[in-house]
Amino acid sequence: MRKTILLLFLFVIFICNFQSSKGTNVAFVNIGTFSGSNYKKTFFVPRSFVAVWQDAFTICKSFGYELAAFDTEAEYKNAQLFIGVALFDKLIAITDWAHVGGMGIFNETISQNIWYWVHNNKKISYPIDWAQGFPNVFDFNGNCMAVSKSLLRFRNIGCFQLNNQSAQSFICQKVEKK
Repeated sequence: MRKTILLLFLFVIFICNFQSSKGTNVAFVNIGTFSGSNYKKTFFVPRSFVAVWQDAFTICKSFGYELAAFDTEAEYKNAQLFIGVALFDKLIAITDWAHVGGMGIFNETISQNIWYWVHNNKKISYPIDWAQGFPNVFDFNGNCMAVSKSLLRFRNIGCFQLNNQSAQSFICQKVEKK
């Protein structure tokens, strides 16, 4: 089963890696941009496929992107404006949750996860807006993050495949220095 999924993934990359006439990747939809003081982030979602977190991480990398991270609270608030609209777009196959590039590392001293953005290994520096009932501390596989398409709140989610139960949409980002 895992080999079949991997072969399908490779086929999707091969077919979808063609560039449109405008130089953008046809496998992904650009859903918005955030400009910081010395960088610009462009966010993308896949047009028609979902993945578990670990595969979403790999897919983003294979297209030259990273799983999305909102490094500052201002970036997160700005992203809420365009992500909410884009995730309801009927042209995009989106699930209720979309994987993003956050990961929790369990801290035994305080008996909870400390949350980081994986693209830069930095601790999330602002209060995380968790969905009701999250983070679920009893989900031992739930050390990765997803964002809801309705309220743009976070939840913890499984990082690895468990009967395909955590296959979701995902948001990638491309970071460019100004």
